[in-house]
Amino acid sequence: MSAEYLDPRIPKEIPLFVGEWHNRLVNQVAAVARYQWRNGIVDGIRGYIFHGRPGTGKTWTAFKVADVLGLLDLYRRGYEVVIYRDCADLASWRYGETEKEIRNVFKKAYERAEEIKRRRRDVGVLIIFDDAEGLFLTRSYGSKLDTWYIAQLNVFFHEIDAMDTSKLFVILTTNRIDLLDEALKDRFVTVEFPPPPKEVLVKVAEEKLRSYGIYDEDFIEETKKQVLNGAETFRDVNRIVTQKYIEWIAKKYSF
Repeated sequence: MSAEYLDPRIPKEIPLFVGEWHNRLVNQVAAVARYQWRNGIVDGIRGYIFHGRPGTGKTWTAFKVADVLGLLDLYRRGYEVVIYRDCADLASWRYGETEKEIRNVFKKAYERAEEIKRRRRDVGVLIIFDDAEGLFLTRSYGSKLDTWYIAQLNVFFHEIDAMDTSKLFVILTTNRIDLLDEALKDRFVTVEFPPPPKEVLVKVAEEKLRSYGIYDEDFIEETKKQVLNGAETFRDVNRIVTQKYIEWIAKKYSF
């Protein structure tokens, strides 16, 4: 896989995170995947469902797992060992097309796993399905769901049930776990993401400003106070820091 075909949504690197809770989870999930890949556990844990309100770090954590496992480094070197799909990518209005795309994701993952395992026994492929509620809606809606929708859900179940966990690992993220099918939740370990602690949000804001080349301590303290009083999620932090960054640039480079 040449660099020009790298998925731009997969980050090249993930900065060290300051949240203790997130770091513990990253280490746990990475340990499970590594153990199963290294020891040839073919029918182990399929993966995790990360759920919680938007901006609590679910997708970041999924990519950080890839980073800790060394997969992002391998990806940069041309090995497609991380496969990322926003569930909107897989949805299609054409009959049977979504089922085909789901099968193709797993087919590609197995092919890449075979390639990498010739070089490293303790490595496999991580598949990340983002915003899972967009594709794997619960069948409890009954007649409200078309038969084609149930068919694509069943195709996914088949792939998961037949999955070789010595080669693959799956992480799904969702803001609405209540919309996911119960049979899907039964197949994965579910983890609810709590709102990040205020001290973590403040630290993230400071690190972002410094990464932008801002070292004015008074300005940083002003931004941190704004985050402390007005942010509840990482999404809020991004919004506040972006606006403060724009203000700082406008003031520094006024025309």
